[in-house]
Amino acid sequence: MIKLYITDDQELYLEGLTLLLNKQEGLTVSGTSLSGTRLLEELPVLNIDLLLLDVHLSDINEEELIKKIRAIKPHLPIIYLTMMRGTRFIHKLTKHGVQGYVLKNASIEELK
Repeated sequence: MIKLYITDDQELYLEGLTLLLNKQEGLTVSGTSLSGTRLLEELPVLNIDLLLLDVHLSDINEEELIKKIRAIKPHLPIIYLTMMRGTRFIHKLTKHGVQGYVLKNASIEELK
């Protein structure tokens, strides 16, 4: 069972994604947050295998957030949730040590 945690500041998207992923065999959403601040508060005690993280949160910039996540859980795989694509974005991923990204308009099969 893969345990996920999702952080996205769009509540409707977050709730919908959580419902969809919890219906998938082999996946479970262990928790969610609507802000980077809340994620950082919960992260030290989380037992998760993967973090799905919105690229643009309203309360903290992505570079600062990734640095703080890495300080707490250096080896936690992170997948960005985004509407952006392209080579600039891929460069940003590697710069921040993120493992990959999924477009927010991807199908559930693509996400799995």
